[in-house]
Amino acid sequence: MSDIHTEEKKKLDVYYCIDFNQDFDINYIEYYLSVYLNIYKKSYVINKFQNCANCIKNKNNNKNEDDDVIKRGLITFNNMYKNLKMKNSNDTWFIYISNGDIQNIHKNVFVILINQNPCINKCMYIINKTELCILKTHSKEVKMCNSKLLRNTLDEIFISNKYITYSNLKETVT
Repeated sequence: MSDIHTEEKKKLDVYYCIDFNQDFDINYIEYYLSVYLNIYKKSYVINKFQNCANCIKNKNNNKNEDDDVIKRGLITFNNMYKNLKMKNSNDTWFIYISNGDIQNIHKNVFVILINQNPCINKCMYIINKTELCILKTHSKEVKMCNSKLLRNTLDEIFISNKYITYSNLKETVT
């Protein structure tokens, strides 16, 4: 017997990249993101939830002087769009989560980028001046406490009207 509410929901394919070093508990962050989307995006049912960490530019963290976290995320979105075979009619989101610097403007920030239509080079963004810190060595209690920053930043991105449009990585903040 099928649930009427499930039939009304749109299917959502989520391709995400959580760009942190190996000290971070990526599995915990992935799980938190999945739960968040299931709880707070009630008009959707998650059809696919796929890690695309292999699309990260400079995965070994060899950062250039001009490399910043936003640019890394946009390059990752371009790589994801190029490499993924998306051939269905489901809504598709790309999500990028990382800490880093933004040119010479901000140091040690936490950033989330979400492109809710990968065919269009436009994504929502949030910059939090506090870095996210959820390490493998942290206790469950510390991870839960530090998850508040992740939740608040996710809440903020979905009510924000901050967008970056990008083409050939000549992004324009609007």
